[in-house]
Amino acid sequence: MTQTFTLNDLILSLYNEIDQTFLEKSIQEDPHLLTAIKELKISKSVLPKVLFRPKKEITQNILHAAKHH
Repeated sequence: MTQTFTLNDLILSLYNEIDQTFLEKSIQEDPHLLTAIKELKISKSVLPKVLFRPKKEITQNILHAAKHH
């Protein structure tokens, strides 16, 4: 059975969200897949490292709402 990977599948593989064993086997069958993954890894490495955190007030509002429901 032939499995095709979408761009989304390859991105998920960067974050270990899909079966890596199956992906590795597919790479052996299709060298272009390895090239695509390498390009995605490079792209991921140049993305800015940003951590988003909500304002403390928002977190408190959520906790308050959770207590009263």
